[in-house]
Amino acid sequence: MANILPASVVIDRRLEIKGMKIPFHVRKNSRTLLGVERRRLIGRVFPHFLVPKDRSAFRQILRNPLNLPERRGEFRLQDVNNGVHTVLSNLRFHLDLEGREQIRLTLTDITELKQAQQDLEESREELRLLNQTLEQRVKERTSEMEQAIRELEYFSYSVANDLKTPLRAIEGFSRMLLVEHTVGLDPEGRRLFQVVIDNTQLMRRLIDDLHNLARLACQQMRKVSLDLNGMAKDVFQRLKSTEPERDLRLIVKESPEAWGDFSLLYQVLMNLLENAFKFTRENKTAVIEVGGRSEGKENIYYIKDNGVGFNQDDTHKIFVVFQRLQNGRAYEGTGVGLAIVKRIIDRHGGRVWAEGKVDEGATLYFALPNNGV
Repeated sequence: MANILPASVVIDRRLEIKGMKIPFHVRKNSRTLLGVERRRLIGRVFPHFLVPKDRSAFRQILRNPLNLPERRGEFRLQDVNNGVHTVLSNLRFHLDLEGREQIRLTLTDITELKQAQQDLEESREELRLLNQTLEQRVKERTSEMEQAIRELEYFSYSVANDLKTPLRAIEGFSRMLLVEHTVGLDPEGRRLFQVVIDNTQLMRRLIDDLHNLARLACQQMRKVSLDLNGMAKDVFQRLKSTEPERDLRLIVKESPEAWGDFSLLYQVLMNLLENAFKFTRENKTAVIEVGGRSEGKENIYYIKDNGVGFNQDDTHKIFVVFQRLQNGRAYEGTGVGLAIVKRIIDRHGGRVWAEGKVDEGATLYFALPNNGV
């Protein structure tokens, strides 16, 4: 705690002008912050205890006292043990009953406070330098990461193209053998060549999906207000045109506008509706429902189907790369489509989940922040 100097000084200003001879009149206690007993202060002059550099400043605040009856200043005192104290001075100027100018001086020791302030400033400076260093490190790491992402994208693109070339050759020659040399093949031979063709097509799709998944990390987003119901209708018609023989029905329920990147969210709807088309293939009539609602700070959208469904205990696997809940022979796919959905929604600051029962259909959900609309 700050020590209040238990001394009041009543001086004649004319004495101060003649060399600042300001005597102490100690009113209380036996010892002051100057390190001497009360009796030893008698007859001593106050400016004697000021650090030499502060004496002229103290003299300045004593000039023209009646123009400003009360003045405050900050000075350094040196005690008898050569210890330095920072004090806050409060001078009150007034006239006594005889009309003489007098000064009453009270000093408060703020040494500990000043030291605490200095420590705080030093800590702030250290923190500022640390933040600068941290910011520089973040910039360097970000630059390194961006470079690594670019290299990864280039690598994945190159590998995808390099792998597609031999796959196209395998598929092409297999088809030639089936068409041009079918007479020389028995049914089992033709079946095996068809297996080769089917697997090369699956491999090509897998390469494309992995390439798309890798690109999501660095693809720039441009968020706008979107009508997901309209986008879902467009995707549904495109997919339906590839399977005109099927009885496919789309139910569109009201849903709020979304805020996101058009191409990325279009990819989300494409993957989710492809998923619904695939797992309703055994149904005589496939019914797919899309809709949404607002809840708190997010909009929740869903795509529901009446397909084969899944075991609710396997929900944690649905959006993981290469995790497939259904038999791959019955349902084609690479196990990457829903992982792409999750990656896109994650980039939008949203979340994904699913509900379903075996043979009773499935509902896949995704939520997006609604602060943009």
